[in-house]
Amino acid sequence: MTHITPASRISGDLENHIRRRVTAGARIAEIAAETGFTITEMEQYVGNRKPRWRLEDEARRRAGERGHIVVFKPFRRKSGGYDIRPITLPGISMYIAAQKEAER
Repeated sequence: MTHITPASRISGDLENHIRRRVTAGARIAEIAAETGFTITEMEQYVGNRKPRWRLEDEARRRAGERGHIVVFKPFRRKSGGYDIRPITLPGISMYIAAQKEAER
């Protein structure tokens, strides 16, 4: 029998929802109840991602203070895995317009 982890069942939209709830201060038990996962599964899922979410939020905050835009893109490793890394773009009108168009 194959063990299905929460990460394998969570779509990008659901991850964004979980991330927003966690960063807003919601309790893990509340988020687990909303999403249909056990508290243990949600603790593992959030525990593995929370440090990265904090770093990404900090990078966005700092870039915003400088007038820049931060975009996160996947970078493939030679081993076949990938990381999601921030790319800082200057806050010029072309990039701002492209970001607004992408958010629609």
